[in-house]
Amino acid sequence: MKYQVEISKEIPNDNLEFLAQSDYLIQQSASWVNVVKSVEDDENYFIVAKDENDKTCGMLSVFLHENQYGNLLISVPSFGGYGGVIVKNDENSEEIHKLLLTEMIDFAKKKNCVLATISTPPFFEQKSFYDKFFQPEFIKENFYHFFNLKEDFLDSFNSKQRNNFKRNMKIAMGNGLHFEISDNIENLENWHKIHKKRMNEILAKPIDLQFFKSIFSNLEFQKTFWFAIIKKDKQIICGGIFIGNEKVVDIFMLSADSDYFKMNANTFLIYNALDFFKSKNIQYLNFQSSPSEESGTFNYKKNWAAKLDYHRYLTKITGDISKIKKLSVQQLKANYGTHYVLPYNELESEK
Repeated sequence: MKYQVEISKEIPNDNLEFLAQSDYLIQQSASWVNVVKSVEDDENYFIVAKDENDKTCGMLSVFLHENQYGNLLISVPSFGGYGGVIVKNDENSEEIHKLLLTEMIDFAKKKNCVLATISTPPFFEQKSFYDKFFQPEFIKENFYHFFNLKEDFLDSFNSKQRNNFKRNMKIAMGNGLHFEISDNIENLENWHKIHKKRMNEILAKPIDLQFFKSIFSNLEFQKTFWFAIIKKDKQIICGGIFIGNEKVVDIFMLSADSDYFKMNANTFLIYNALDFFKSKNIQYLNFQSSPSEESGTFNYKKNWAAKLDYHRYLTKITGDISKIKKLSVQQLKANYGTHYVLPYNELESEK
């Protein structure tokens, strides 16, 4: 079949029909573009492959970030950093990957971008197609943990993990904790105070409340986003934002009040979330990445017997990156914010 490629800022008219016949992550969709647009100034574009009947068969969403040190064309500019090509089932996946990835490179050059980056999607990456048609100069692997909800995660526990889990759940249940799914903005605002407190405790930057509110307003409750909270005597002490679709759900952000850590609210939330999404026939629950394999976060997820896999940041040079390479890590962060630019070890200061 012959395909034609179009680039537009507008969502394809048959977007919902196209997604219903495709495997994808919510972060690859037009809905997530709308979430990001509410907090980012970058211009967004949809690179779309259509068939002879003008039906969408493939899509790649990108953002143009303009910067004095060099423009970027990237799949996702902010939090929830996955992207890449979506292909309708039963279409020619290789041909559509070739068309869209080639078009992304050409478009990056037209927009005077010096780098083009795709954060490939867990579970659905067509690795050989990206390598063949995007041919990135820089590749950064990024691990993530996940649960296959078609399996019983308890069966993966060793005896020590099982005993720890039972003990933690007994403590949580003994404290009368309550799990619920909510779309109440007041609950979100109260939980966000916990999120800010916890991020400050671990010297991390909190996600702005407006971004979470954008999730509430641009995604569909109980279909593409869920807000889970744990209450103790009607007070929120833990909560989490989940985003996804009928196949994959991501644990986007979890935060618990450190004043109540001894009640094991995090354990109670994760267990109930696993049970909840399993009942919805979701295939995978993405436990996301960790700062490093030596971090406490990594070991915490490992102790849940979550499976480990990798996705990749693929970066193509499309212009002169000499100015970027002269920046220090601190200067890179200060000028590009949350945008992925290139692996730090490619900077001259890190050589």
